[in-house]
Amino acid sequence: MFNVVGITPTPRNGWVQDEDSGNWYYYLNGIRQTNQWIQTGNTYYEVDSTGVWTGSYYFFDDITQTWYWWDNSTKRWYYMGTSIAGGKMSYSTKIDLYQLASTSILMN
Repeated sequence: MFNVVGITPTPRNGWVQDEDSGNWYYYLNGIRQTNQWIQTGNTYYEVDSTGVWTGSYYFFDDITQTWYWWDNSTKRWYYMGTSIAGGKMSYSTKIDLYQLASTSILMN
């Protein structure tokens, strides 16, 4: 993670980018967090079993009071509605200027 031979500094709290791989990790009390969603403001970031941020995240839009999910594995936005509780998604409907496909994918 760090390019200093023989010295392993204790990571600070918060997000840390690995200088070699470019991967992002989240530390809490000096411990790398794994297999969970990390909340920073109105956004929840997913970290995998090694603590690497997957690129996927939930985002809450304060203006529309709506949750969205960016699934980095599919490279698509999903509309979650006013709550992410229970993981329910809206689908096959039109919301504002967006048409939702049967898979809940946002389409223009």
